[in-house]
Amino acid sequence: WHQPLFAFTHLMTPGVAPPWLFGVLALAALGLAYLSWRYVEAPFRDRRRWSQRGVFALSAAVSLFAIVVGSFLVATDGAPGRFDARVLPLLSPEKTSIEGCPSRDAWLHVCRLGKSGVDATIVLLGDSHAYAIADELGKSLAREGRAGVLVHTDCHPIPGVFDSREPTSRERIAFCAEANRRLLAFVGRPSIEGVIVSIRWTMRLYPLSEPWDLPAFDNGEGGIEVDAPFRENLTMSGGQTTNAAEPKVRALTTYLSTLSAAKPTVVVHPVPEVGWNPTRINVTAIARGDAPPAVIATSWPRMQRRNAEVERILDAVRSPNYSAVRPEALFCNTLVSGRCVVQTERLLYYYDDDHLSAAGARLVTDRIVRELVRRTQ
Repeated sequence: WHQPLFAFTHLMTPGVAPPWLFGVLALAALGLAYLSWRYVEAPFRDRRRWSQRGVFALSAAVSLFAIVVGSFLVATDGAPGRFDARVLPLLSPEKTSIEGCPSRDAWLHVCRLGKSGVDATIVLLGDSHAYAIADELGKSLAREGRAGVLVHTDCHPIPGVFDSREPTSRERIAFCAEANRRLLAFVGRPSIEGVIVSIRWTMRLYPLSEPWDLPAFDNGEGGIEVDAPFRENLTMSGGQTTNAAEPKVRALTTYLSTLSAAKPTVVVHPVPEVGWNPTRINVTAIARGDAPPAVIATSWPRMQRRNAEVERILDAVRSPNYSAVRPEALFCNTLVSGRCVVQTERLLYYYDDDHLSAAGARLVTDRIVRELVRRTQ
């Protein structure tokens, strides 16, 4: 009984439910367990009421019903027709279809973007934040008659940095060194005219120097990211791993400087994080019989404080070929004063608590392509 009680409480709570509530639910589960034992389980165990064949027949019928209903919901992608068509984009916003690139060799994964039939001249690098904008970047490039590729390795998106959840064996270090060498060689090919880098910077550099650069974002308004596993980002020093900020900053600066020395490079600065899952807020509102909120937004000052150190590091990179696109300028202190907008009316800019939907990515990639065109024509 505790499982459905806890699960539906999570679903109906946009932020993080207070711990005491789960204590109350645990007590309620005990009461429900007694009632179901007394009035369901015990009677079914009474062979004077139910034969073994009858129990199995009923169980099979209920199981078959559950399978049929479940299969229908999977086949129809959750039966979206039960919702008003006007709110569907707020419950399941359009997002990138690229969630994994095929292996080019043992080190690199490559997806093609943009116009077909022309040479790829743009390279997109990064982590899941690069994936989130990949589809819309491809559309923006196609409108310019151009093509590109999304390229990534199986290592940390910043060369020389390692995720604390993975082993840092000698073999792993050597593999990532070779993967990153091949990545830079790919970028350095004569056919490549420009590079884009999009990474969830603050999470990928944690810890730096501030207490609010934790991997999971807390928006200070009850929205605490719940699906970001704790990890530190490490570098190697004297044969040992360290989470010190200075060598990570040095690794990042070296990486961006190397890229921009080779090709015009556009770096996408931090995408404002949300803390809440906005689709869950909308679903919860509908489940309660309310309309989805007209605006979902988070604190701009809190976002600035969280990313201040990363912004300083990125701004310190100096190269004639280096330029920045700042999502903050698109989403924060624009439509709502002092707030970073996540949703307005019928437009949801995110598909979860930190990745841009197609609508949000479109705003960013239009800026990126304009900057690339300016630098590569």
